[in-house]
Amino acid sequence: MILLTNTTETLNIDTLTAGKIDYTAYYADHTSTTFTASSNQGTVSLATSTAFVAAPAASTQRQIKTIIITNRDTTPTAQTVFVKKSVAGVDTYLTANTPLGTGESLEYLERRGWKVLNRQGAAKYTSAIAGPISTVALGPQAIGIALSTRAHLNTACWGMYVGKSPRYPVTQLNVRWRATVAAVGTTWAEIGVYVGTSQHGANATATMAMVQARCVGFADVSANVASAVTHYTTITTGTGLAIPPDEDVWIVFNSEFATSGCTLSASHYDDTLGGLVTFVTAQSRRPSVDLGQAVGLNGLGTLSIHPTFQVFW
Repeated sequence: MILLTNTTETLNIDTLTAGKIDYTAYYADHTSTTFTASSNQGTVSLATSTAFVAAPAASTQRQIKTIIITNRDTTPTAQTVFVKKSVAGVDTYLTANTPLGTGESLEYLERRGWKVLNRQGAAKYTSAIAGPISTVALGPQAIGIALSTRAHLNTACWGMYVGKSPRYPVTQLNVRWRATVAAVGTTWAEIGVYVGTSQHGANATATMAMVQARCVGFADVSANVASAVTHYTTITTGTGLAIPPDEDVWIVFNSEFATSGCTLSASHYDDTLGGLVTFVTAQSRRPSVDLGQAVGLNGLGTLSIHPTFQVFW
């Protein structure tokens, strides 16, 4: 999902050569009381940067549903384009430099990602994984023996490996998770996105380790843990940060409370048999403090019940 959530945020097309590039963007504006669908279209004929989706109004979230960028030039020369998100003049690239032959299109679909279509409308190549990425197995099989729950220990860091990122930089993702028992007296609760090299079975007692892990984004879920329901949390990366292409990605949860922590839906499995990889660590890591920093995360335990998170790119 691509979101514009501030009056300083726009989507831009950069065209590296002069030509005829048509664009169309479909989006929806959400406020606390309204939902408004809209679109924008136009043509770029110069080597320039063009804001093709404007910033939303104040207190409005603009959700990008579909983007279609087509080379309509009559010359046989490919036109190279890329899309970026600009936040107060700071750019984050959403695609790589993409050459489009005459009649070819770069297309974005919500929850499907980016792909290039040939002149006949067939996929030339795709740079994202279609559909949601869920609990990902490193080994030959995912065990997932039984659905269970786990009560959160005060400031105990929980994490789950959710696989490789798509083949383009990502600045926003959605996480689905379930609280089965609400927290009481929460001081803070956060879900973070960490990237870095993963080591499976790094030592005799470690489920995993992340060497030079880095937090690139987080969301405050203090209000969410007070409700025992399924939650959908949007995480936007920090300014100047993004999830790099083809990178190991971990979802990390932690909270501090005065009375009792929440209980999360979990699975029971054994990672030594090639199942899903998670970690529980005594390290009191807080995503908002780790943002942009290189940290070490070491897992504990080889057989346990760990919370599960589902990611939608």
